Amino acid sequence: MSDEDARTTAFGLFNFAHSYWRSAAALQTLKVKATLGRLALRYTGHAGGNGGLAPDYTTLDAIDDCSKGNTARGILILEKKLRCSGFTLPKR
Repeated sequence: MSDEDARTTAFGLFNFAHSYWRSAAALQTLKVKATLGRLALRYTGHAGGNGGLAPDYTTLDAIDDCSKGNTARGILILEKKLRCSGFTLPKR
């Protein structure tokens, strides 16, 4: 049996699904102290010069809005950016 076949058996797929489910359950109960701005800076953006992600100006402006007190506009933009990147945000 090849390595590829061993990974696609019914038992192997069950183990994968079960471990994925356990990880998702653990992340839901974890108390993460991260702000939307930090998440957006870390996980959204475009290719930077050093191979990492560089934040776009919309994200930087939204973080600036939040820091200046215009949180309604800033949060709306950050939530949209994160959702477009595939994140599921917690309920408010």
